Amino acid sequence: MRGSATSSDIPVRDDGYTMLEVVVAMAVFTVLAGSVFTVLTGALRTTGDNNRRTVAADLASAQVEQARSQRTVDIVDGLSSRTQRVGGTVYSVAQTASYVTADSSSSVCTGSGDALAYKLVTVEVTWPAMGTTQPVTASTLRALGIGRDGLDTATGTVAVKVQGANANPTRGSVVSLSPGGQTRTTGTDGCAVFTGLAPGTYTATTDQPGRVTSTGYQAMSTPGLSVESGRVARGSLYQDVERSQRFVLAPPAGYAVPAGVPVVFRDSYVSDTTAPACGGSPVRTCATGVPGELQHVFPDTYALWAGTCSDAAGTSPASFDATALGGSGTTATIPLGGVTASATTPGTALYAVHDRESGGGVGTACQGGETYALGTSSGAPLKSALPLGTWRITADPTSPRTTDPVVTLTSSARVATPVVVAP
Repeated sequence: MRGSATSSDIPVRDDGYTMLEVVVAMAVFTVLAGSVFTVLTGALRTTGDNNRRTVAADLASAQVEQARSQRTVDIVDGLSSRTQRVGGTVYSVAQTASYVTADSSSSVCTGSGDALAYKLVTVEVTWPAMGTTQPVTASTLRALGIGRDGLDTATGTVAVKVQGANANPTRGSVVSLSPGGQTRTTGTDGCAVFTGLAPGTYTATTDQPGRVTSTGYQAMSTPGLSVESGRVARGSLYQDVERSQRFVLAPPAGYAVPAGVPVVFRDSYVSDTTAPACGGSPVRTCATGVPGELQHVFPDTYALWAGTCSDAAGTSPASFDATALGGSGTTATIPLGGVTASATTPGTALYAVHDRESGGGVGTACQGGETYALGTSSGAPLKSALPLGTWRITADPTSPRTTDPVVTLTSSARVATPVVVAP
């Protein structure tokens, strides 16, 4: 007799999902979750950026309205700044007030007229972690009045333009004027303007830690600014945020560098100059050591070599571009030559002496005959590195003999033929 089927008679699949199915499901879920997270994060970031730009625009507008509510002559000249916290974000509000002459649409520093007719007020608002977001800016042009609302026609004005890398205006430079002791901080136009000055002669100076002038010193002045009633006396200063550059001396393999090798540099503003050791006064372009770092560097393109004599630079000195903040990111390699020397008498101290130069070279070092101690001759020849140039190898550094051997080291022939000195 055929009975009815029961639940126990029906086959049931109880092996569940395979491991492959689980892995695929997890991978799909991870991809989808990551996409959703990316979209949400981007949306939140965009919303936050938009909110911050809105706040920044409100702050800029409020600052402009404040400037409009003041008499033009009472608006602070140059750069002034403040910070304001809104909703957990700290905003920087920078205001630049620049004079404009009646016959020019640019800053009084770059114009040519004498009649100060307007004051251009520009406001810039920034905040942390802006990334590629541009600052929010706003501006207003205020006319100078007459009488108590204008400038005294019996006085004059000094306008000083501060320029830095590539002759661009330098912002944030503090310029002082003497006599009088007034100071101004330059804005985006790099202009420092001093009004209401009695006729006379004035000197403008910048001397600011963390900045360097085109002369390589921290301080720079432009004297002889002659002020006349109703006229503008103009001057220029060259200053920017200081840079630095690493360097090494590169002798041929196996040649020892003697002590005291000087590092010399030049750029488009400064002729051949020996870099002193850092830490001295006044603050200027200097070297931390050899090898080391060139510090307090004005933004420009430089040539760099070792040795103070006129032939030391060779035909291919090291070079670097210091216009980028933080330095070039590379190390300048300064080539040296190599001399192999020995003496016929063991125990003889040997020296390399460059011929004295009365007019060439850097400073007075080569005028006295640049000299390096190579060591004491023993069984093995001395292998010493030297700056490029022509050297006399001698046992008497104060009175080298004409019979002492001479070697010439150049950019293309850095290793000289071995020489022997007969004391």
